[in-house]
Amino acid sequence: MGMTWTDDQRKVIELRDRNILVSAAAGSGKTAVLVERIIKIITDKEHPVDIDRLLIVTFTNAAAAEMRERIGNALENALKEQPDDEHLQRQLSLLHNAQITTIDSFCLYVIRNYFHTIDLAPNFRIADEGEMKLLKQDIAHQIVEEYHRQKDPAFIRFADSYGNGNRGNGLEDMILKLYEYAIASPQPEKWLWSCADAYDMPDYEQAKALYTAIHQLIQDKVVISAYTLGFGGVAAAVSKMAFGNKLGAKIDSTVKAEDLFKTGEYGCMIAEVPADALDKVNVAYTLIGEVTEDGKFSYGDTVITEAEAVEAWKGTLERVFKTVSGEENEKPAKDELYHAENIYVCKHKVAKPRVFIPVFPGTNCEYDSAKAFERAGADTIVKVFKNLNAEDIRESVDEFTKAIDQAQIIMFPGGFSAGDEPDGSAKFFATAFRNAKMTEAVMKLLNERDGLALGICNGFQALIKLGLVPYGEIRPQAADSPTLTYNTIGRHISKMVYTKVVTDKSPWLAQAELGKVYCNPASHGEGRFVAPKEWLDKLFANGQVATQYVNEAGVPTMDEEWNVNGSYCSIEGITSPDGRVLGKMAHSERRDRSVAMNIYGEQDLKIFESGVAYFK
Repeated sequence: MGMTWTDDQRKVIELRDRNILVSAAAGSGKTAVLVERIIKIITDKEHPVDIDRLLIVTFTNAAAAEMRERIGNALENALKEQPDDEHLQRQLSLLHNAQITTIDSFCLYVIRNYFHTIDLAPNFRIADEGEMKLLKQDIAHQIVEEYHRQKDPAFIRFADSYGNGNRGNGLEDMILKLYEYAIASPQPEKWLWSCADAYDMPDYEQAKALYTAIHQLIQDKVVISAYTLGFGGVAAAVSKMAFGNKLGAKIDSTVKAEDLFKTGEYGCMIAEVPADALDKVNVAYTLIGEVTEDGKFSYGDTVITEAEAVEAWKGTLERVFKTVSGEENEKPAKDELYHAENIYVCKHKVAKPRVFIPVFPGTNCEYDSAKAFERAGADTIVKVFKNLNAEDIRESVDEFTKAIDQAQIIMFPGGFSAGDEPDGSAKFFATAFRNAKMTEAVMKLLNERDGLALGICNGFQALIKLGLVPYGEIRPQAADSPTLTYNTIGRHISKMVYTKVVTDKSPWLAQAELGKVYCNPASHGEGRFVAPKEWLDKLFANGQVATQYVNEAGVPTMDEEWNVNGSYCSIEGITSPDGRVLGKMAHSERRDRSVAMNIYGEQDLKIFESGVAYFK
C-alpha cells in the first residue's frame, strides 16, 4: 500500500527544473519525501537518471547511511512489483557507488580523485580538529608578528588598544574569532569589507578638493564623463558609463582582479579623459584602462559583450522589477507621415507672449517649463492652486482666471510628486479647470485670442481628461474617448526615448523637422495611449498624431525597449484638430546646458520656440 502525501509534499516530490527549499519540523516526513523524490527521478519513464549521477548530501554519516538504506528498501519494493525491470535492477546495483554522503566526505572524494588537477600531492590527508586549531593559531601568530616587524603606526595603536596588555595573544584570539564569523558568510571578503565600511569615515576636506578639481576639469573639457564609485566598484561604474552609448572598455592588466569589484572606495571617481589630455589632470589618479568603440568589456583573456553585460544587469532583478511585460498589443504601430497643406496662423500677434503655468499638488516640472519658455523669449506666470479650504479654492479660481485672461499660452506641466493619475496632479488639473469661470477663460484664450495650449506628461493626462485633446475644447470624456492608462509593465518607467515627428500640422512643431527622430527623457507610470481603432484611424487621417515612439532605425514599434509604455500605434503625442493644443509624454522641457550630454546631435524639438514664434 502506497503512502498518502499531502499537496505540499507532492509538489516537492514532482517539481522539476528549479531549485527547491523545503522547511519543515522534525518528524514531518522530510526524509521520506526526499527518498520518494529520488525514486521518482531515477524511475522517470521519459528522462530516467542513474542513482550514481545524483549527489545527496546529509549532515551526518548516520543520516547518510539511513538515507542509503531507505532508498535501497524503496528500490527493492519497486522490484517486487516489477521484477523484470532492468532499469530498477541496475539502480540497485549502482546504489553502493551513489554519492549519498556528508559534504565533508564528498569534498574528500573529489580531491582524492582529482588531486592532479589542483596540483595537490597525492599523499595528503585531512587534518583533525585539534591539528586545525593549532594551525590556525600558528598562522594568526605569524600575521601579528609580521605586522609588529613592519612597525606600522596604525597597527601599533591597534595592538595597544586591543592586545590585552601582551604582545599578541589578545589580537590572535580576535583574528581567529573574526575568521570564524567571516567564513560563516557565503561571501567572507565582502562581509569583512562591509564591516570596515561601517567605520570608515570619509575625509570630507579631501573629497571637497577632489570634486572641485573634477568640476573644473569638466568645465575645461578635459573630463568627458565621470562616475562616482559605489556598490560594485570599478566594474559596475565602468559598465554603467559605457551602456548608454554602447561603448566598451579594456581594463589594464595592472589592475588586480579583486580590485575590480571592491566596494568601500566611496568618494573616489572614475573619469574618462582623452589620452592627449592626461597631462592636464591635476589630481592623483590611477590609469585603469581605455574606452573602446567595439561594445566589449575585456580584462586579460575575459571578454564580455555590451549586450551580455546589459542583459545580466537588467536580469538580476527581472522577477522583482521586470523590464518586459510580455503583453501582446493588438494595435500595431503605423509608419506614415502627414504633411499639412495649411497650418493655423495666429491673427492676434504679440511681441512677447505670456505663458500661464498652473501648479497643482503633484506637479514638479513647473520651473523647467518656465525656464524653457523664457529661453524661447516668453514671459511666464506661475501660480500655485491653493486647496486647504473653500476660501483658498475660491481665491485660486479667481487668480487662475485672471492669469489665463492675461496669457496667450497655457501650459500644464508634468510631475508626479503626489502620485500619477488617477490620484495625482492630472486629476487636480481636470477637476479645477472644469470650474465654469476657468473653462470660459480657457476657451476664450483658444477661440478669441488664437491662443495655444501645451501639456507634458501629467499635463498631457490633464489635456485628455479635459477633452482639449483630441477634441480641441473642454468637454466630458465619452466612453470611447482616447485616454492614457498604466504602462504595460505595471510600474514607473524613467529612460530616454526616441520619438519621431509624424505631422507638421501643429504650430508647436513648426521648427521641428517632419520625419526626424528626437531623443527626450520620459518619466511616468501611466503614459500608455489607448483608443479604439476608429479613433486611431481618425487621428492619423487628421494629422493629429504628433509624435511616435521609434527604435534606433526611426521605425515606430511595439517593442517595449523603445515603446516604453506600450502605447497603441506607438503614439507618444497628439494634438487638437487644428494643432493648437499639443499633449505629449516625453519631457521636452528637461533641457539645459549640462543635461543629457551623452546624447549626440540636436535633440530639441523646439516646441517652446515654435510656440513663441507663432505669435510674432
